[in-house]
Amino acid sequence: MNNWKNSFTPARKLLYCGFLIFGGTLCGIYGFTANRFRTDEIIFLIIGGIVAGISLAMIFCGIISLIKEKE
Repeated sequence: MNNWKNSFTPARKLLYCGFLIFGGTLCGIYGFTANRFRTDEIIFLIIGGIVAGISLAMIFCGIISLIKEKE
């Protein structure tokens, strides 16, 4: 079981980084194209998108670990 956790670490890092970039980019694009936000508000939107991406990655990691436990 310990060997499985060590082999899953690079995949977990890729999952977190992918969702982090996806969430931040999506909120950044929305903030810049809406033309109703100031720059500081767009930065807060991007930070919120990053937090949302990390939480979504945590959910996916939990689902993956539950699936791996049943195998």
